[in-house]
Amino acid sequence: MNMEDFQCEAFDIRISFTLKEFDKDGFLKAVKVKDESEYVDEDGDLFLVLSFGSRSKPPKNHAHLRILIHKDETGVATLSFHQAGKKRTDEKPPYLEESAKWLGGFFKHDTVTSRINTTYRFDKREFSTAIPLPFPLVADDKALTGLKVAGLALQYPKGHLIQHVVLEQLKTKIYLNIRQKESAIRLKKFDLFVELEKLRGTVSSLVREQEKNNGGNKKTSKTRQGL
Repeated sequence: MNMEDFQCEAFDIRISFTLKEFDKDGFLKAVKVKDESEYVDEDGDLFLVLSFGSRSKPPKNHAHLRILIHKDETGVATLSFHQAGKKRTDEKPPYLEESAKWLGGFFKHDTVTSRINTTYRFDKREFSTAIPLPFPLVADDKALTGLKVAGLALQYPKGHLIQHVVLEQLKTKIYLNIRQKESAIRLKKFDLFVELEKLRGTVSSLVREQEKNNGGNKKTSKTRQGL
C-alpha cells in the first residue's frame, strides 16, 4: 500500500512544543549535529531539515522532517509524507515507515498536540467533484460578470474532526485539501495508512470516481467507496 492508492499527494503533521516537552540534546545527538550554531539563523532560531527514504523498493513514498526551535525555547516540528519523486532520499535508518515513532521518542509525553493537513490530487478523466464545479458566479458587480467559481472552501460543523476543506477543479485536475482540528496524537503508534483510511468517508463525500457503462464509453459518476 502507498499514498498513490489513496490519491494522496501530501500528509503533514505539525506539532508545537516547548523544550520542557522535547529532548533537544538527544535529538541533536541522534542526527549527528555536533555544533548547533551551524544551524542557527540570523534570528537566533535553530532550523533543521531531515529526509527519510522508504524500505520498499522501488520507493513509492518519502518523508521530510522540518524542525524549528526558537530562542524562546518553543518549537515546531512538521513531519511530511509525500509520493516519491525523482530526487533520491536517504536510504538508511530511520526509514519513512518508522519516522513518526522515531520522532516520538524525543518527546517526554506519550501524546503530543498536532494539526494534520492532507492534500489529494485527482485526474478529471477518472474523477468528478460531488459539488458541480465550475459554476457561474452570481454577483451584482458588473466587473465580476462572466466569472466562474472553480473552487470552494467548506467549513465543517462544531464537534467534527475536520476543520475545513478546500475543493478545486483546475484544467485537468481536481485538488482537495483537508485541514483537521488540533488534536492529540501518539507518534509512537502512528500509522500513515490507518490515518488515510479514517479520511476515506470525507474524501468520497466530496470527490467521485467516474465509471464507464458496459454498453459504451459514456461515463457516469458514483461515490467512490474505496478511496
